Amino acid sequence: MIKKILTIGESSPLMTKSIQTDLKVFQDYSHFGFTTITSLSLQDGQQHHVETDVFEAQIETVLAGGHLDGILINSIASKNHLQTLINLIEEQKNVFSVLDLQNNDNIINSTEPVKKKLRQLIELVDIIICDWDILNPLYFNVESPTQRDLKMRMQDFNRTGVKQLLIKNISLKDFTPNMGLLKTDNLLIIYDQQDNISFSKPTFGASLISNCLLDQTISSAISNSLQYVNQLN
Repeated sequence: MIKKILTIGESSPLMTKSIQTDLKVFQDYSHFGFTTITSLSLQDGQQHHVETDVFEAQIETVLAGGHLDGILINSIASKNHLQTLINLIEEQKNVFSVLDLQNNDNIINSTEPVKKKLRQLIELVDIIICDWDILNPLYFNVESPTQRDLKMRMQDFNRTGVKQLLIKNISLKDFTPNMGLLKTDNLLIIYDQQDNISFSKPTFGASLISNCLLDQTISSAISNSLQYVNQLN
């Protein structure tokens, strides 16, 4: 059965990761993709953030077309978009959601109320794929993390409701392989230490949500998504 997925992120003719690349991935999985733009990058390199009212209107237009099966959030260009995204996920209770958050300095270096809203969004979605530079100031605040730091925080994540957390670009002092895994009954944390493999590849998030919507287990979806993105390179 064809699934309908909304991808939310940047539109760019230059970037390898954009809503345009997501649509191609959805097509490969025989899913139907919708798009909502958070920002627009032009040929001259200029970037324009979408005003909040325009952003909300885009979402309303998509929702008017009927039920969605999945929502993929790739980029939050403006802190003003956060509440709109929170409302969207809260209202679409039966929709499978993935937050593949990029390194947004305007969010990381923002005020505590903005960080609180970002944490609220993180705790609403089904799977989080997140740069360590974003996750660290939100939850950890450690300069040189170890496996023990992650394990100590697992109880905190369990209390928030976070279930699946994929951390990109983290370097653990006591761990040498490229990827590692920590798991409890309620939480799965997988981390990726190099920015040129797996979770950081531009098509991984779109592939992951596509596989999850095929009723695969999270471990199977991750494995199949890694195979997909590696075949493209």
